[in-house]
Amino acid sequence: MQLALQPPRAFSASAVTRRRRKQLAGKVVRITGSSRGFGLALAREFASLKCRLALCERDRDELERARRKLALAGREVFTVVCDFSDRNAIKDMVGLVTRHYGRIDILVNNVGEIMVSSFENLDVGDFERAMAVMFWGTPIRRSRCCD
Repeated sequence: MQLALQPPRAFSASAVTRRRRKQLAGKVVRITGSSRGFGLALAREFASLKCRLALCERDRDELERARRKLALAGREVFTVVCDFSDRNAIKDMVGLVTRHYGRIDILVNNVGEIMVSSFENLDVGDFERAMAVMFWGTPIRRSRCCD
């Protein structure tokens, strides 16, 4: 009996990329903090992979600018204004996205609270708000999507 050895299959980077693109196409991606910077860059990347986007941000005007930029590229974008320090607002946002798309496949928790000030000019309330958004908001956002 003779064994014929086959050379290992070679996968090019482009073949792997094409497969990943197909796997993500049509997925619903909810991105918080998505109106500018890193969040908007992630939204553009997911849009290029033909994902359906749910952008969530507290600033209505910035959110609308981001939606227009992505929509000009022909991408499906749903937006929700949300204050991520408010648990009820998070619950409402998740409900709106789920009603619109029927599901959420991918969560990107990018929201943050930035305060530019000297330490002496900050009070406890400033720190409490930052913790509500960046620390407590993350498990709440995750649990509301995955209940």
